[in-house]
Amino acid sequence: MAIMNGKDIIGLVGDLVLKRGKDGKKIVQSKAGPYKQNKESVRTSTMFGYGSSVACVIRRQVDATFGSNYDSGMINRFHNPIREVLSHCYKPADKTFVF
Repeated sequence: MAIMNGKDIIGLVGDLVLKRGKDGKKIVQSKAGPYKQNKESVRTSTMFGYGSSVACVIRRQVDATFGSNYDSGMINRFHNPIREVLSHCYKPADKTFVF
């Protein structure tokens, strides 16, 4: 269901998603459909979830240092090294992390 916000329509209309981007431009996307995951993609997405959680905890701990100097791109730049470290320390036989 879409919402009329002044002159803008935001939300779901049929199989289209209408939204506003960071720079204020209107974005129209097709609705995401279901997809099959193989074992490797499940493992990769699980590892990304672990890395995202660890990075979130670290970001919250250093939030006082950053203050109002928020950088949205930093989140993606920070996730990659965290994910690489977790992938390196993961032992698939035990499904554990060894640091």
